[in-house]
Amino acid sequence: MYQELCSPYTRIFYNEWKINPNRLEYNILFDQQLKGKIDIQRLDKAIKRFILDYVVLNSHIREKEEKLYWIKNKEVKGLEYLTKELTPQEILFYVQKPFNLENGPLYRFLLTKNNNYRLIIVLHHIIIDGLSIDFFLQELSNYYNNNHHKSKLSTKEQLLNISALSKNLSTYVDLNREQSQHFWKKILADMEPVDLSFLRYGANQNNLLPLSLTKTEILTPELPRIGEIRFSFNKEILLKLNRLLKINRISITPYLYGQSIYATLLNRHTGQDRFCLSYPIAIKSGANFIYGAHINTSIIPYDFSKINNILDVINQSRDFLKTLKRDGINHSYLPIYHLASISNKDILNLCFVQTNLKDKVFEFGEAISTIKNNSNIDILNDILFEQEIRNEEINYRVSYRSNKVDLSLLNNFISCYKKMFIETLNELIAIEDINQCKEIKQYPLLSPDQHQQIIYEWNATERAYPA
Repeated sequence: MYQELCSPYTRIFYNEWKINPNRLEYNILFDQQLKGKIDIQRLDKAIKRFILDYVVLNSHIREKEEKLYWIKNKEVKGLEYLTKELTPQEILFYVQKPFNLENGPLYRFLLTKNNNYRLIIVLHHIIIDGLSIDFFLQELSNYYNNNHHKSKLSTKEQLLNISALSKNLSTYVDLNREQSQHFWKKILADMEPVDLSFLRYGANQNNLLPLSLTKTEILTPELPRIGEIRFSFNKEILLKLNRLLKINRISITPYLYGQSIYATLLNRHTGQDRFCLSYPIAIKSGANFIYGAHINTSIIPYDFSKINNILDVINQSRDFLKTLKRDGINHSYLPIYHLASISNKDILNLCFVQTNLKDKVFEFGEAISTIKNNSNIDILNDILFEQEIRNEEINYRVSYRSNKVDLSLLNNFISCYKKMFIETLNELIAIEDINQCKEIKQYPLLSPDQHQQIIYEWNATERAYPA
């Protein structure tokens, strides 16, 4: 039995759980179909060895004297195996079942079989984050493929590392909390939540929409209220973005560019000049899987009253990010529960994320794995834009609550996003002088077809007047 101190970022998840123990959005799901031969006993043993070798997998959380600790679970639960295909409702129940952070375990492994196998894994977010998802997928594959595979660090070494990191981060947060709170209080003064009413027309008609909408396919219509739209920009677009730095000496990343386009469209659609976008930030010293999730939420503010063109948006964002790290303090490391205490928590209602979309598959022998995306439930806001660069493409997943967001209006917004993303990129590459950059208000929000429909077709109300 062990008892090791948790870091301040573990408390983020614990506090949310204490407020609502039935909260579902922190259930991280892996859902894959497996075609081919699977040795069920071997998979069960691999899962148990994997759990025993990693402290965070084999632990739960306890609070003692206002401090949180990792506590070893009393037992290891392996693979659940069912020789039948579950109904969508049964899958939804399994996926949404909440975890008890104070009892554990904080994982579930289920294998079902009909014509093919389906492996469903649910982990609480407190033990995994976006930076360690690929490692988790590959490491479990390693345990299945090699009976002698083990973690590079013993559990004793992991406990020592967890303890050292937690103490260092706790000390850092305590020393800098007052200065960081003062910094954020000044930054967030007069900031307002983003008004999403431009996406809400007829939203209540979408209550029965499918959980996922990917390339217009309807998947599992029985799973309600959360929708998903995916799109991507190809290798050519990514190469153009990377060329910007060389051509115009614009210090930019695909993430900063995508976020800037998103903020600009929000300004155009809402008319709001001052608002924020939230985003998760990885605590780099805790990025290794052995530490569990080390993710904080930070904020980037926008003031469009001081912005003329897209370069102004990018520069304003970049300049702000520089102010986050001054005098040896990284203000983005202030845990979100401290930040929320000095601001209106509703200003966090929109998030733009650089993340892992979980598009990597398990590699179990010669079995072929395919990902099933129609059961995801990890969305905290009414709408969530997620971006990932993988396979030389910029991939997006837009998740939304279908009872809060109208699908047709969201599709129009995404069309505007894709259009402005490419048009602005082409312009920035073509111009020789940054002063030639088009003003934001000059970008049309409507496609030629939409313009024709709204301005001419909808206004074609002429009727013969009675003599």
